[in-house]
Amino acid sequence: MASIMVGRGSLAGGAPNVGLIVIKAITADGSGDDTTIAAAINTASNQGADIISLSLGGQAKVLSAIGLGSASTNAVTAAARLGILVVASAGNDGGPSDDGQVAAPGVSRDAISVGAVDSNLNLASFSSKGHAQLTLSDPNRKPEVVAPGVDIAVAWRNGETALVSGTSPAAVFVSAGLALVLEKHPSLKRSGSSGVDTVKNAMMSSAKKLDSQAVPHDDSYGYGLFQAQAMSGSV
Repeated sequence: MASIMVGRGSLAGGAPNVGLIVIKAITADGSGDDTTIAAAINTASNQGADIISLSLGGQAKVLSAIGLGSASTNAVTAAARLGILVVASAGNDGGPSDDGQVAAPGVSRDAISVGAVDSNLNLASFSSKGHAQLTLSDPNRKPEVVAPGVDIAVAWRNGETALVSGTSPAAVFVSAGLALVLEKHPSLKRSGSSGVDTVKNAMMSSAKKLDSQAVPHDDSYGYGLFQAQAMSGSV
């Protein structure tokens, strides 16, 4: 995932000039627990992060949609109060197994939940939907946006490359784009809850509406395809 952000050479990253704070929040096999992820979010906040990119997610409780519930969603709320942008994967339980919610902690009102599309801008079959989150209003309905997430080239072990699919790479593309927006508009860095609201409203208004999505918000596509350049011009 880091190569999508800061890769060099043939795997050029989207925001190569950012400084990374790397925190291990899950195990090598991809498992983890809510309190550990919350601790990672809090640590990133305390170490000065402007954006927290979370290519992970777990089952969310309905209460989490209104700001109650898990430790990780509470950590997102605390980060947002500082003006930190928290970007999280929508989850990969789309299709017949979809439970009607995006994954936690992206389910939090203050997070930016990202679904995945393929190279033809069609929703990836695995991308989680958000139609059960009826308590949320614009610009916080879930997911907020979609980004590329199918057959994405990334750096791999031992100098190799690999193709990966999921809402995890999609979340990093959005994080990279937001980093560019903050580079152009530094006053938005850690500017409190109002700064997060400004960013989310600009994201909603600038997202590219796709042919098969409902407007203004679609349970699968969110407000549309994330557009960093257009968003930067509308902040």
